[in-house]
Amino acid sequence: MNLYVETVQVGETRAVHMITGANPDAGNYTDRTTDLDYWFNYAQHKCTDWNQLLSYVQPHLDTKTWSGLNTDEKDWATKAFIKEDAVTRVNDETAKRTFLISEYPAITNDAEARVEMATRWGINHTKDVASCKARHHSVKQHCVISEFLSPDERETFLDDTYLLCVKFSEEGLKGSTYGATDGIIDWINSTSGYSASGLASKSYTMYNGDSEANFIAALLDVIENGVY
Repeated sequence: MNLYVETVQVGETRAVHMITGANPDAGNYTDRTTDLDYWFNYAQHKCTDWNQLLSYVQPHLDTKTWSGLNTDEKDWATKAFIKEDAVTRVNDETAKRTFLISEYPAITNDAEARVEMATRWGINHTKDVASCKARHHSVKQHCVISEFLSPDERETFLDDTYLLCVKFSEEGLKGSTYGATDGIIDWINSTSGYSASGLASKSYTMYNGDSEANFIAALLDVIENGVY
């Protein structure tokens, strides 16, 4: 059995196919797009970083829900610290600790499961921070800034966003949509705690004659979507 990871992307959707024939074009395959374990085992190299991989996996988790995952998928969801959007973090972690106790003989009680969860969070957070750092320091990110802003305003923008970018690139703090604190994504969107003091309030002049909306979209394409 051959595995073929399809590279065609439609919007935010990528596909992972397991091909049962020698010719990928023959149409003789089983679609594995919604199988979380296939994403983690075979499709990581198709993504720019760990966080982009998680962003592609997330919709499938929301559709299948925790109860609909097989054992391998639950193990990956636990390692990656991803949860259904509709479930609270507390309830999610309770379900994952229960899973660890039931599947790992060395983990016999809740206290041991909590230690394992802490270890998995630490490993995942390191990958999260590495993704944020790569996005922030990417050539693409700085090309976006230089494309839309004048030389003077580029420096102003970097100064305006410095502390938020440090939190983003050094600790993976993205914004209120992703955690408990406001962050650079809130600032760019001028939402949450930055509704009156975010990018929209700065009145930057678009050096290339383009719109501020397109500047925001280009920034988020790198910082939030990992396209760099």
